[in-house]
Amino acid sequence: MPVVALAPAAQAAAGSKITVTYEGIACKSPGRSDPLNEKAYKYLFSITNETGGLSPYNGCMQVFFYAFTVNGTQAPDYLHVTDYNNQAISTCACTSCISTSAALTALIAKIKLKDPSFVSPYPDFDGSQNTPATPSFMCVADNSTVDVVVTGGEYRDSENGLNTVIKWAVIDPATCNVMYVESATIGATPPRCPAGM
Repeated sequence: MPVVALAPAAQAAAGSKITVTYEGIACKSPGRSDPLNEKAYKYLFSITNETGGLSPYNGCMQVFFYAFTVNGTQAPDYLHVTDYNNQAISTCACTSCISTSAALTALIAKIKLKDPSFVSPYPDFDGSQNTPATPSFMCVADNSTVDVVVTGGEYRDSENGLNTVIKWAVIDPATCNVMYVESATIGATPPRCPAGM
C-alpha cells in the first residue's frame, strides 16, 4: 500500500532512523464484537527506531497518529492506538506531548506548519471516550520495533472504509518538536478482524 510523505522524505530518512509502515492488514470491528471499539476501523502499523541516528533522533522518539479520514471525511469520535497480539505499545518512557489542552493546541500548531491541510474537526486524541484505550501516540526506543493497531471510527453500517488516509507525526519527546509528518493511503477496509487485533 502506498505511503505518501508530507515533508522532505530524503532529509527525514537520512537522520531519523524512524520507519513507520502500514502492514497491509485492516479490518472493521463490528458492533458488540469489542466493547471498547464497537464499529471501529483498525489498521496494523509497524514502527522501527533503528540504533543511532543524528541528534535529536538518537534516542526515544514519539510517533503521534493525528488524522484519520475515510472517503475524504474525518472519521468521527476517536483515534487511538491499541496493542497487537498483546505486545507492549511503547518501548521507552517519554512525556506525552498532548497531556494538557494547551500542550495539544501547541502541538497541533506545529503539525499544521508541516501539514497545512490538517483542519478540524479533530478526533479524540487521548482516548477519553474509550477508557482504558491508549492515546494515539507511542514511544519507541533505539533498536526497537513496535507493532500497534491504529483504531478509529465509528462507521455506519453500510460504510466500507474506502480511501482511508491515516497521518502521523514523528516527534522529539524531549522538546515536543515535530520532526516531520507522513501518511498512508488504504484502499478498502474488509470486515471482521483477525486474531490479535
